[in-house]
Amino acid sequence: MEKVLFILAGYPGVGKTTLLTTALRQQTPLFGEKYDTLFQATRVPSRFPEWAIGARKTLERGTWFSDRHIPYLSTLPELPAHVVMHIDRVSQLTPSPKSGHCPAALIPLLPRTTRALADEAGNEHVFRHILSIDLSRRFARVVINTLYAPWQTIAHQWRARQIAQKLPTGGRLRLFTHERPGADIHSAIYRSWFRSAAVLDPELMLLSQVEQGHLTMKQIQP
Repeated sequence: MEKVLFILAGYPGVGKTTLLTTALRQQTPLFGEKYDTLFQATRVPSRFPEWAIGARKTLERGTWFSDRHIPYLSTLPELPAHVVMHIDRVSQLTPSPKSGHCPAALIPLLPRTTRALADEAGNEHVFRHILSIDLSRRFARVVINTLYAPWQTIAHQWRARQIAQKLPTGGRLRLFTHERPGADIHSAIYRSWFRSAAVLDPELMLLSQVEQGHLTMKQIQP
């Protein structure tokens, strides 16, 4: 049986986990009709979000992982036949040294200021290093879906999360404070992500958007 790596990427808080669990429950072909049966066979960890528990326990309970689990999965001699991976593109560019979202060697290359996140070439450099890993090469097929949301929607969701969870105002929340810089960063990160994802030579690349409860998907060229 060919091993397949399913990747769903998007901004933090955009609804990746919700979309994945809903697609599994409603049997929505989130990764295309051809791979829907394989996606439906993946196992959801018993506790969510799955990044809240370690990679070892996640592997015991399911086959869904976040990008911070990549270092652990890369060391395993045998991987599950089909793996679903969340990729939080903002956390990859703004992690702490111990977050696991990005190899330690790349930490010095990360953007030093919020505005520097609008540097598409810099973002692409980081994304390509993270995606060009031995882990992805251990799968016969890679299928990528990117969940898109307009800048205004993401900013609104983050402000609501900040209030509900009493989050501090620093860190990544600065991305959602000033509309114009944030909008520029939003566009730059999406563009650099699509170019970087092409290095995996994915079997299929999709772009999804949820508006008023309705999911639309379209295929895009790598």
